[in-house]
Amino acid sequence: MVKRKGIGYIIEVMASLLIMFAFIAGNIPSDPETDWSNFQKEISAQDIMYTLEESGDTNTFIKEGETGSLVTAAETFSRGRMDLSGSIENIPISEQVVGFHTLENNRLNASLDTVQNLGDQCYQNNDLEELDSEYDTLRTENSRSGAYIYVIDTDPSTSGGTNGREDYDTAWIDNETRCQFSSSEGPYYKDEFIYWGDGIGGYHWDINEIYSNNTKQLELFNATQVVRLKPELESRVNGIDTGVTIDVLAADIEDLSSYNILVFRDRQTLETGILNDDPGKIQDFMSDGSVLLMMDLRKTDFYDGGSLADNFITDTGLKWVDLPYRTGYRGNPEDSVGGSYGDSSAANEVETYFKGTDGDVGQLNLTPSGNVTSSNDQNFKNSESILSTEKGSYQIESWNSTNSSMKPVDPSKVDGYPSTACVEDGKTDRNLTKGTFEFENYETDDTVEYEVISTKLGEDEQFCQNNQIRALSIDFNINNNFGDRDEGPYLNGESVTIKNKVYSVYFPSETAIRYGNKSTFVYTGNSNIENINYRTSFEGFKGRKLARIGYKDEYNEDEKRMISALVHWLSEDTAQFGEQAKPITSTESIGAVREEVFIPYKISMRWN
Repeated sequence: MVKRKGIGYIIEVMASLLIMFAFIAGNIPSDPETDWSNFQKEISAQDIMYTLEESGDTNTFIKEGETGSLVTAAETFSRGRMDLSGSIENIPISEQVVGFHTLENNRLNASLDTVQNLGDQCYQNNDLEELDSEYDTLRTENSRSGAYIYVIDTDPSTSGGTNGREDYDTAWIDNETRCQFSSSEGPYYKDEFIYWGDGIGGYHWDINEIYSNNTKQLELFNATQVVRLKPELESRVNGIDTGVTIDVLAADIEDLSSYNILVFRDRQTLETGILNDDPGKIQDFMSDGSVLLMMDLRKTDFYDGGSLADNFITDTGLKWVDLPYRTGYRGNPEDSVGGSYGDSSAANEVETYFKGTDGDVGQLNLTPSGNVTSSNDQNFKNSESILSTEKGSYQIESWNSTNSSMKPVDPSKVDGYPSTACVEDGKTDRNLTKGTFEFENYETDDTVEYEVISTKLGEDEQFCQNNQIRALSIDFNINNNFGDRDEGPYLNGESVTIKNKVYSVYFPSETAIRYGNKSTFVYTGNSNIENINYRTSFEGFKGRKLARIGYKDEYNEDEKRMISALVHWLSEDTAQFGEQAKPITSTESIGAVREEVFIPYKISMRWN
C-alpha cells in the first residue's frame, strides 16, 4: 500500500521551491513579468495526480464511473485553489442511453378509469389503502391474464409527496394477488420495465407515458425481447461500471436527441417503422449518435428500388456480396459456429469488451445473415471485419477473370506497352497479345470490361529467345494507352486492385507464358463470411458508427455478451468530466484496468 502524500507534503515542496527561487534570484536578475504562480500550480497538479495514481484512487474512480469523486478528491488536495476538469479515453465508462425502436403494433394504449367507476372489488374491501394519494386511484379497464395495473399520483420527486397538481406518475401491477402488492409489483415509474400477466400469458412492457387529463391512458411499449438483453447490456465490463441505460421508444415520432445509440431489431423496424415516414431521420441522428442493426438484409436492399436501399442502406457503405457460399454446419440453434476476429481496431475493441464480460467466442452461433460485407477496407478484404465465421466461406472463384484467346496485336496500334526488346514496331506476333477481361463490379451489381495486353519482356534479342517472362497491362481509363498510372506492367504473381478488389496476375502454364494466349486475374481477398458488419464512415452522410448482427428470435448468453460488446464499441470512447474551461495547466496519466483482460486508458486533467 502506497502512503498518500498529504497537503503538508505539498506545502513542503512549495517551500523548497521558493527557497530555490530566492537563491537563483540572488545570482540572476529575474524578469519582473515572470508569473511563478503558474509554475507552482503545474508542480502541484503533477503531485496531486501522482498521489491519486499511486494510492489506487484513480483506478477505483474509473472502474466505478465516479468521475465526480475524482474531481472532488483532486480539488480537496489542492485546497480549492484550482478547479479540475478533464477526460478519460479508451474505456467504456461514459453514460450511454440505448433506445430500442418498437413498431406501432407493439405499442399499447391501455384505457384507465377510477376504481370507483369500475366497481373494483379491492377498493370495496379497502385493500388499496397502501396506494396513498390525494387523487383517485386509477386502474386499467381490462386485465391481462387476470392481472390489472393501478396508477396513482405520488410525485415521488417532490418534497412532501405532492406538487398540488393531478399528474399521475406511479404504477402498481396486481398479478392476481387480490391487491396484496409485493415488492416486485411496484412502485414503477415512467421509462421503467414492468411485467404484466400471470407468468404464462404476460409480457414485459416499458412505461412510456401516463396520460391522466382528458384521455386517461397508460401508454406501454412491448419490451419482452429488450428485457432478455438488458442484464448483459447493463452489466460491468472487466469490472468497469459502464453506466448504460436501456429504453424502448417510438423513433418515428419521438425526439431522438436524448439517445446515444439506436437499436433496430428486425427489418420491419427500418422498412415500415421509420424510413417510410421520415427517411432522413436516422441519418440526422447519426451525426451525433450510433446505430446497431439486428437484422438480416436482402439483395434488393442494396440496389435501386429496394425498400431500404433508396433511404439508408446504400448510403452506409455496406455492400452486397453476390457470391454463393459453402458452410460446414447446418445452422441449428444448438450448434456452435464460433468466429475469427479481424485485424481492425474495431475488432480489437469488440474482442476486449467481449472477453471483459467472460464471453466465449466458441459458443457463438451467429450464422451468416445475408451476403453482406462491411467494405471498410478499400480493397474489399474481409480481414478488416470484426468477426467472421470459421465454418463457412464464399465461393470466390466466380470473381476470377480469364481470357483464353488473347490475340497478337500490331505494336503500332498500341500505346504505352512496356519497353522491351521482344516487341518490334510493325511486327505482329505472340510477343504482344491483347484481349478483353470481364470483372465483377459489386458497386453497381453488374460487370465491367477492360482491354488487357500481355507483353513478353527482355533486355535484348538473345534474352527474349532464351527466357519466358511476361507482364500484363490494363487500360483502366479506356484510352488505348496502357502506360498510364497504375495500369502496369504487372508480373506473374503481382497484385492489382480492380474495382476495389485485389487480384493476383496468373499465367496458368508455360504455354500461356510462351504464346501469351491465356491469362487470369485471381481474386485474393479473404473468403471468410462476415458475421458482424460495421462502418466507421459513411458514403452518403456524416455519422459516427454502425454495426450489424443477424436476426434471431432468441440469442444465447454469449451472443448477448457479443451484442453488449458491440454497444460499448458503438458508444463514445471519451468521457468528459467537470466544466471544460480554458486550463491554466494540464497533466496526463496512463493506466489500465486489469481483471479478465487488460484495458488501457488515458486520463487528462485540466486545471483552471
